[in-house]
Formats: sequence, structure tokens, C-alpha cells
Amino acid sequence: MQASEAKPSVPVIAYLYAHRLIPKDSIPIWGTRVPCTDIRVRTDGLAILLFATAFWNLRQQGLIDMAVLQSPRARGFFSRTEV
Repeated sequence: MQASEAKPSVPVIAYLYAHRLIPKDSIPIWGTRVPCTDIRVRTDGLAILLFATAFWNLRQQGLIDMAVLQSPRARGFFSRTEV
């Protein structure tokens, strides 16, 4: 497969469109700059988005299994899910 035929991965697409998916950083000189723009987004939000899309992409390829489970440590109102 030639480089021109390669399809971009989901994390790459998420990174390129991060300014539409993640809140902008409140202080313009902080944050991570989105490629091809002058917009900076929150670095923590970008990291979460990229890890999530990378794991989702691996799951779609059948390389890993993931399941959403109820956390046994959290009970009642503060219960949360874990992957």
C-alpha cells in the first residue's frame, strides 16, 4: 500500500479536529496547538480524547477486548463505570 492510499486512523482525525471536540484553553499561551490552526485546546482533554480513540480503534480492529463494568468500590449515587 502506498502512502497516498493509506487511510488516516481515528486518533489522527480526532487530533486534526480537536478544536471542534475539546474546549479551547482559557489562557491562549497554554494548551496544545491543533495542527493547521492557531487554536489551543486543553491538553488534558486532548490526551483523554486521543487515548479513548486509540483504544476504540484497537477494539474495532479486534486486537483488544474492552467491556464497561460497574465499579465495585463506588456505591449508590456516586457509582461510576470503568473500562
